[in-house]
Amino acid sequence: GMTITVGEVTAVNSWEQFFGNASMAMIVFLIMEMSIYTKEYTTGTLVMALTKGLPRKTALISKALILTLMWTALWWTGFFVTYIITAVKWSGETVNDLIFASFCWWLFGLMMTELLTLFSAVAKTGTGVMAGLGAAFFGSMMISSVPVIKDYVPSKLMDAVSLLHGSIPVSDYLPAVIATAVITVAAPIAGKILFDKKALVS
Repeated sequence: GMTITVGEVTAVNSWEQFFGNASMAMIVFLIMEMSIYTKEYTTGTLVMALTKGLPRKTALISKALILTLMWTALWWTGFFVTYIITAVKWSGETVNDLIFASFCWWLFGLMMTELLTLFSAVAKTGTGVMAGLGAAFFGSMMISSVPVIKDYVPSKLMDAVSLLHGSIPVSDYLPAVIATAVITVAAPIAGKILFDKKALVS
């Protein structure tokens, strides 16, 4: 005697699914890359390169750049594939602030990628790096409930659904965008300073 009513699937639903899976995609990416530095600590290959004249700054920046390019390529490839499929299946439908919503998520993932560089300059194992990233991620989620600073917390950028439905204006995200961009730039700089002081041989 039950009646189940299924609503019409729209382009917005397609993008809700895309952004709903974004956090899992980012976590998988970070887990796969969390040992990009620490593996070389344990195997000694980085020490060999440094003793042969490779500047520490070059070693750190090159890996950070690789991670940045990888995240950027993977994110925007996924975005454009979804965009094409959605445009073909739901032609003529428009979605609010789609590009900005995707930019916000890309920037948040980029911040986490640069934090990976920072924590890799401190931790000696991939587990330590992941612990630092987990603390940053969940810490951001927790402090987002504090009214005074919630508009500046990076995790606000993960709320793409509100943008898609037009319930929150783009201007409300700008403080979080600025704060996230500052952290993204500061993280590798701090990582470079700490890496210069790091003892690679225990």
